[in-house]
Amino acid sequence: MWPAYLIFSCLLVLTAWLLYTYSRLGTLRNSALHALAQLKTHITAKHELVATVIDTADQHMSFEKKTCEALCDGLVRARNSLEHGPIKMAEENAQLQEYLTKFFSFLEDHPDLQEDVFIGKQKVQLLEIDRKLSNAVAYYNGRVEVHNRRFSSIPAVFFADLFGFKKFTEF
Repeated sequence: MWPAYLIFSCLLVLTAWLLYTYSRLGTLRNSALHALAQLKTHITAKHELVATVIDTADQHMSFEKKTCEALCDGLVRARNSLEHGPIKMAEENAQLQEYLTKFFSFLEDHPDLQEDVFIGKQKVQLLEIDRKLSNAVAYYNGRVEVHNRRFSSIPAVFFADLFGFKKFTEF
């Protein structure tokens, strides 16, 4: 009779261990997905503000269309990258940041644009969004690191694929 209890106890412990592993992986996956959603929210806010900056500056810069067009193209590519995952998002947003840097250095050379209070406020808002975005990237990468570490640990590595869990890529 005691061998049946022993087998039942082992099965019960194994089932509890599988449930714990599944639950932990699910929690970590959801945490990483939530962090990615926050990241997309900050990126979207940045894109909307960049579009407003372009519209405002475009009114003043009819003579410098090339700079605005490059920034617009970068903005479109960055918005489209939101559907392609963290690596593409990081690449396109780095390119957008480069265009923004060139754009704001161009603005510094034109005093009439520097005097525009609205552009000044937008620049401050962009800096604040960049700070939030930097924090969101750090948080997302931290969640991804914890998830991937757990995914690669001995108990979970045997069952993660079976449960349909995948590793995430960092931003």
